[in-house]
Amino acid sequence: MLFEGQSDHLGPSSSKIFTQNDMFIMAGRMIGHAFLHSGPRLTGLSPAVLHVLAGGTPQTATIALEDINDIDVRETIGPVFGRIKEQLKQIKQGLKETYVLDLMEARPDAITQVFPSEAEATCSPEVVLDFIQWPQEDDGQEPKKNQRVPNAIHQHSLPGQA
Repeated sequence: MLFEGQSDHLGPSSSKIFTQNDMFIMAGRMIGHAFLHSGPRLTGLSPAVLHVLAGGTPQTATIALEDINDIDVRETIGPVFGRIKEQLKQIKQGLKETYVLDLMEARPDAITQVFPSEAEATCSPEVVLDFIQWPQEDDGQEPKKNQRVPNAIHQHSLPGQA
């Protein structure tokens, strides 16, 4: 899991494997594209993480106890952002590549649109399915190889509507 923690206090995992494989850059790109195309958003990030992603510094972020996933670290709050510095940097790089970071830095009020809280989320399987462009089989031709899986998902996702 790339993000871990309590509801509305999620933070990037401190796993070095994810940063070594640039997984947070990919996550930032996905977040940016989902926002730009009105897709489902990543919800529940910690306000402290959002502060840093919007251009604030870790030193000025207000960290709540709920933001700290590791029980042992809760007693020593200081090193929290030091452990996820590279993860935040990668997320910002992915957001920058989609130009969403520029928007967030220019309009700090937009961050709640990019990263809504879980209470504001409207993501459900039906919402995700509504954004999928299903291949059409009306032309009488056999579906292409890369269309077979989406066709199968579509047939099984909404019974009676395939």
